[in-house]
Amino acid sequence: MFDEVSYTLKNINEYDEDKVINTLKDLDLVHLKDRNPRDLSGGEKQRTAIACTLIANPDILILDEPTRGMDSVAKENLGRIIKGLIRKGKSIIIITHDADFVGDYADTVMLMFNGEIVAKGKAIDILCDSLYYSPQISKVFKKKCRVIKSKDAIGLLKVM
Repeated sequence: MFDEVSYTLKNINEYDEDKVINTLKDLDLVHLKDRNPRDLSGGEKQRTAIACTLIANPDILILDEPTRGMDSVAKENLGRIIKGLIRKGKSIIIITHDADFVGDYADTVMLMFNGEIVAKGKAIDILCDSLYYSPQISKVFKKKCRVIKSKDAIGLLKVM
């Protein structure tokens, strides 16, 4: 798996073993560095894919279903990484069905239904106060409505 993550840096002629190890540490993958990516769990594969992107230090990071297969500890760690990237001036777009993750880490939310934008705005307004097209989400976030104050990430929540 180490080779998988280092491949990106080798491709852009910026290979740095320490950078690969640090990225693996950030995503709690260093203990798996000698494993074949095919032998990883779903969450481990997802974190490896994210590591392959983060290693290039992009200014804009687009994450499609980044929490798929992750347990709650891995999700919290990813959230901390996202907040750290935002503090460094990076732009993050998250496309997900994981409403809990969006509620915890997004400041702006856009809801889509059948390919149409049905709501967009501050996470607290869309996830807590809006009943238009989002009554179930409002119920899910009933307890979080006072907690969602983060200005650290941008999220796109796709409702099917």
